[in-house]
Amino acid sequence: MKIALVTNTKLHHKFWASQLYTSNNVNLILHPKGVKAPLLKKIKQKKLFYYGGFYFLLKVLSIVYWKIFNNGLSKRNKVAEKRFFLQYENNYKDIPKSIIHEVETVNSTNAIQLIKDHNIDIICFLGGDIAKNEFINSAKICLNFHSGVSPFYNGAKTNFHAVSDFRPNFAGGTLMKINERIDGGEVLMHYLCPIAGKDKAEDLFMKGVIGAVKLYQEFLDKYSFNAKGVVQEKSFKYVRNIDWSIVNDIKLNKFYKYDRMKIYEREESIIDYTNKDYALEDLYRIILKKILA
Repeated sequence: MKIALVTNTKLHHKFWASQLYTSNNVNLILHPKGVKAPLLKKIKQKKLFYYGGFYFLLKVLSIVYWKIFNNGLSKRNKVAEKRFFLQYENNYKDIPKSIIHEVETVNSTNAIQLIKDHNIDIICFLGGDIAKNEFINSAKICLNFHSGVSPFYNGAKTNFHAVSDFRPNFAGGTLMKINERIDGGEVLMHYLCPIAGKDKAEDLFMKGVIGAVKLYQEFLDKYSFNAKGVVQEKSFKYVRNIDWSIVNDIKLNKFYKYDRMKIYEREESIIDYTNKDYALEDLYRIILKKILA
C-alpha cells in the first residue's frame, strides 16, 4: 500500500508527517504553497466583509490583538507548538528530500501527476489544501483529519471556537473521507483529546494533532478500501476564518479567568465507526457524559 501525505510546513505538520513516515510506506509528501494574491484580493477571498463593516472592524481588532499582545492566539499557538513538537523536528529532516514536493495547489496538474506517477493508493491530509474531485479521485481513497469534532464543529479554528463557547468537551478531531464539501465527508473515526484542568485551547489543538497520528495509524493498520463510516447530513456549527473576532478573544480569556477548564477534565477517547459498534448518537452521549455525571 503506497501512501501520500498532504500537509503544510509548520512544526505540528512536520511532526504528523514524520510520525506517519516512520511507521508506514509513505512514498510522497506534498506541501501546497498556495497562490500569492494582492491584499485586496486576499480580503475578498477570505470574505472579511461577509457580515458587513462592523464585523470587519471586530475582525481587524482581533488580528491586531494577536500581533501585539503576548496572550494573542497566534503567539500562544507558536509557544504551544514548540512545547509539544520541537523535539521531533529532526525526525522530519530525516525524511528523504526526494519524496517531498512543493506544489502550488493539490488541484494542479503537477500534483495530480505526482500521485499517478507514484501509484498512490491512499492520500492522507492534515490541513494542506482544499481538494477538488480530480485530485480526490486520483487515488483509491482520500482521507482528511479535521481538527474539530464533526458534525458539531466544522470549518476553521473549530477547537478554539469550542473553548470560547465554553464547550471544550466538544474539542477533538475527526478522520473522514474527503469530498468536495469542506469537512463534510463520511466520518470514520473521532478523537476526543484528553483535557487537563490547566489546558488552554491551543493545548487541546496540539493534543488533537497527536490524535491525528493515532487515528491514521489505527486506520492504516487495518486498512480496507471498503471501510464505511457515518454520513454527515449537515453541520451543527460551521465557522469561517471571518467568524473569529475580538469577541471570541474576550470570551476565551473569560473562560480562563474563571478557571472553567477543570470542569471538563477527561481521558482521551477514540470512537471507531468502521466496526459498526458506534453511531453519532454515541458520540453525543460520550461528549456529555462527564458533564451529566
